[in-house]
Amino acid sequence: MDGDEDGSFTFPNEYAKQLVVKTKGDLGQVIKALADYDQSITVQAAGILSEGGIKLDGKQAKAQWEKTSSESVRRGFALFVDALKK
Repeated sequence: MDGDEDGSFTFPNEYAKQLVVKTKGDLGQVIKALADYDQSITVQAAGILSEGGIKLDGKQAKAQWEKTSSESVRRGFALFVDALKK
């Protein structure tokens, strides 16, 4: 499926990388940008942010992603954090 209508398939991880780069890895900005994407891209972005040193299960980070109005963003971050615990 060509969700962005650019003529080719783009993997969720590539969308996530683009968002993280565009927002310079700022968690609040990434969360806002993810509102336009689905949960799979949120999970990928969470992985990229985590690799960059953001502790997504930390009190401050968790407060940011838990309060977003986008259910797909909340669920994506929650799934990623839960997977880290296993």
